[in-house]
Amino acid sequence: MMNPFLLFATVLAQIVILAQRSPAAGPLAWAFGAAAVYAFFAWTRERWGEHLDMYLIMLGPGGLAMLIPAADCQLHASSITHLAWMSLAMWAVSLPWMWRYARCFQKRPDWRALALDAAGMQGGMMLVHLGASFLPARFLAGAAIPWFAHGLMLVAMTAGMLSASYASLELRYASRRTLRSSLR
Repeated sequence: MMNPFLLFATVLAQIVILAQRSPAAGPLAWAFGAAAVYAFFAWTRERWGEHLDMYLIMLGPGGLAMLIPAADCQLHASSITHLAWMSLAMWAVSLPWMWRYARCFQKRPDWRALALDAAGMQGGMMLVHLGASFLPARFLAGAAIPWFAHGLMLVAMTAGMLSASYASLELRYASRRTLRSSLR
C-alpha cells in the first residue's frame, strides 16, 4: 500500500529545494496551496480511480527526481541534454513506484496503457522545453522562474498523461459507445 505521508514528503521536499534556490514569497504560497491539493488526493486516493496513483507518483517522487539534474539550471529543460537527464531521473524513480504501488498496474498490468501514458507525459515535457527555448533571455532571469518552470513542467506532464489516458480509453473501448462518440 502506498504511504500518503511519504508521497506528501516528496512534494514538501520539492518546495524546500525550490525555496532554497529561489526564495520568493508569492510562488511559495502557491506551492503550499498546490501541496494541500496534492495531500487531499494522496490521503483520499482509495476513493478515486485507480489511475490517480500514477499521477500522484509522477507529481511526487517523479517531480522530486526531476529537480536533481536541475541543480545548476535556472529553467527546467534549458537544453535537450538537460531534458534527457531530467526525464531519465524522473523515470528511474517513478517506474519502480508504479510497478509496486499503482493500483491500476497491480490489478491488470497493461503495458500498452503505461507506454501511452509515458509518451503523453514525455510529450508534455518536450512541449514545455520547446516553448522555453523560444523565450528571450531577459525573461529567464526572474526570481520566480525556477518555481514557474517546475510547476509548468508538472502541469505539462499531467496534461500529457490525461490526453494519453483518454486515448488509451478510446483504444480499449473502440467498439463501445464512448464519451467522444456520444458527443457527436
